[in-house]
Amino acid sequence: MNIFSMDSVFYRFISKLGDLMILNILFLICCLPVFTVGASVTALYNMLLKLVRNESGYAARGFIQAFRENFKQSTIIWVIMAAIGCVFYFDILLSHAMGGILGSTLKVIFLFLGILYLSVLSYVFSLLSRFENTIWNTLKNAFWMAVGYLPLTVSILVLEVLPLFIIYMRPKAFWYLLPIMGVLGFSGLGYFCTIIFNYIFKKYMKDEN
Repeated sequence: MNIFSMDSVFYRFISKLGDLMILNILFLICCLPVFTVGASVTALYNMLLKLVRNESGYAARGFIQAFRENFKQSTIIWVIMAAIGCVFYFDILLSHAMGGILGSTLKVIFLFLGILYLSVLSYVFSLLSRFENTIWNTLKNAFWMAVGYLPLTVSILVLEVLPLFIIYMRPKAFWYLLPIMGVLGFSGLGYFCTIIFNYIFKKYMKDEN
């Protein structure tokens, strides 16, 4: 088979790689206003789920459409989650400043709740991109999935914090990772996370065939 044929593995790989690069750039641009981060993440996951499921479509057009369709709900959820995240952050700082047994105990509690918060945050926008639901039910389902699929949740969190861990261990790696994250990093890591999400979501999807 000709490797440049549209049916060849090579062509499909290059096509998917190109889509990931387009999605990564669109994602970064749409995150710039900050308050649009939720809509950007939702749109990214919407398209990544389609790529994982090998559904055809134009990456840029699909991203923009998903961004518009989910803007209201995803923005509200983003504001809620950002506010909760700020509370956890300052609680951890406060417990650290307190010192002593009480401070150490509170720090452990807040760190545990913070990890649970990050787990829910990891699921909520991918759920929103795939299922129509109320904001409350989306948050609730994100919580139960994060807890119910704990081993997979840990895998997702590892993928998401991998760049930060590398930079923490090797600060100079930041300058090497920066161009990678700018071109392919977010959509690339998101793609591997989406493989896990798709595995979980298939159990809740109606037969679409």
